[in-house]
Amino acid sequence: MSQQNVININPEILAWARKESGVEIDAILSALETDHPTYLSWEKFGKYIPFNKLKTLAKIFQRQTALFFLPSVPEKTKRPMDNRNLMDFHAGLSPETLLSIRRANRYSELLNNLNSPTYYQNRYKWLNEFQETFYYSNRIDLEKISVWVRGKVDISIDEQISAQSQSQVYKMWRAAFEGKLGIPTFQFKMPIQEIQGFSLNDQAPYCIVVNSKHSITGKIFTLFHELGHLLKKQPGICFPEKVSDNQILELECNAFAGMLLIPREIVKPLDSADDIFAFSNKLKVSSEAYLRRLKGLGLIDDKRFFVLLSEIRDRVKEPSKGFGRATNIEKAINSRGQHLFDSVIDAAANNKISFGTASDILGIKINHLLNY
Repeated sequence: MSQQNVININPEILAWARKESGVEIDAILSALETDHPTYLSWEKFGKYIPFNKLKTLAKIFQRQTALFFLPSVPEKTKRPMDNRNLMDFHAGLSPETLLSIRRANRYSELLNNLNSPTYYQNRYKWLNEFQETFYYSNRIDLEKISVWVRGKVDISIDEQISAQSQSQVYKMWRAAFEGKLGIPTFQFKMPIQEIQGFSLNDQAPYCIVVNSKHSITGKIFTLFHELGHLLKKQPGICFPEKVSDNQILELECNAFAGMLLIPREIVKPLDSADDIFAFSNKLKVSSEAYLRRLKGLGLIDDKRFFVLLSEIRDRVKEPSKGFGRATNIEKAINSRGQHLFDSVIDAAANNKISFGTASDILGIKINHLLNY
């Protein structure tokens, strides 16, 4: 093999990139069309790696090829605590979910760098007010707290009901999270049976990520479940629909989300799946969330709750709507949120970042950005 076609790298970076990606070695070998001993020698010595194989590795790990030429190994990606019921899940996270965590961290760091040091401090004054108002409470699943937070989000139950569709009210909630609360919201594709969402608060801005494959009502509920985690200062990886009785924090965040989405004064004591489906559809919430709200208010006993829960879960088959015929601009906003999109466009227009960087961040061709 010609020496011009092979290069040497820091082997520790290659091993780090594989572990960070969560991709199994067998999948790497298949994509590279390389045998096991050869690949292991690259991770051990970093010698004589064909450049075309290195580019393939960068694609597998969803990284820039330049990563392998760094002088030292980067820090590990900060991951939120895994709050899922691990009795129902494998302990490891899929490459898709790990990539989503990396992207969320990257976007949060980018937004922090694009804005002044005091920008998010000012956006989060409401959090300080929250802590001063409810300093005496260790829990957030209180009706008075849900009423207070809903006031800050500033969407009334009448606006929620009058929305034309679940998709419209989901857009309203996302816009309110970003505009009123200063919390960027992203949605990325992740395995639907592995995760519904997660939140980050290691640095400003705090972020919420939902699974784009999930149902619209599931995304809405996850937004508020993750908001509960941020209020508790305990961000995490969550699957709100699968929570065991000993997961106190997850139950608390579920209850908080239900209280906020379904205010007490609007609740009707319903006792049939048909009635629950009809009324929850009116409220633009999931039927299961409404059923759990009834249980939380003591309007239905445990025996009847589990009967209806089983019936509802058997009947609900709500597919993800996806992006449909959305333009590339719309897809970028759907995935990354309006706040990140606007911040990146503004930064490029004011020469804070290049249009090439903006193109990479938003996943949009430069000519489309220039014509936006």
